[in-house]
Amino acid sequence: MQTFFVLSNYFEYIATLFGAIGVWLVIKQSVWNWWVSLVSVVIYVYVFAKAQLYADAGLQIVYVALTFYGYYQWRYATAKQGLEIRKITTTQLLIYTVLITIFTIVIAQVLTLLGSSMLWLDALTAAMSLIATYMMAQKQLEHWLVWIITDLIYVYMYFAKGLHPTAILYLVFIAMAVKGYLDWKIAVVKTEYTPISK
Repeated sequence: MQTFFVLSNYFEYIATLFGAIGVWLVIKQSVWNWWVSLVSVVIYVYVFAKAQLYADAGLQIVYVALTFYGYYQWRYATAKQGLEIRKITTTQLLIYTVLITIFTIVIAQVLTLLGSSMLWLDALTAAMSLIATYMMAQKQLEHWLVWIITDLIYVYMYFAKGLHPTAILYLVFIAMAVKGYLDWKIAVVKTEYTPISK
């Protein structure tokens, strides 16, 4: 049991390190953020499953697919279409809000069967994380704000589950998200952005 505990902590520290580096690379708009974050994502599947945070564990699997999508968007769509940092429209805000609500309810129903230890918080943060990751792939400025709210909830959850390195990481994520939002906002002004009409 003690060996397992030490091993789990070891994996958590590695995931924490790669997660922090990944967010820093997002702030710098480096396409490499997707590959660095992928290492963290794969390890967290194991860490969260052992902590009975099943939505988070399953979310990491979805992140693998979103990683490839995000990399394609940043690497190829940027080159072909000039993908720049943009603000979301009121319509997009409404759509994202509805999607988060629907995803939360659906995920909560699945977690009821799995016996998640923090049912609704687990479902809500999973839903918000999915939307935030999609927004990030689209280089939408407000994805940072979604992450800030999500990470605040995660800090509480991870401290409550005894995942202290991860909880501390998410406190760092909040500070980095604030910096990311401010840096990206400046970039929007410099490029004289036009709101997306999608």
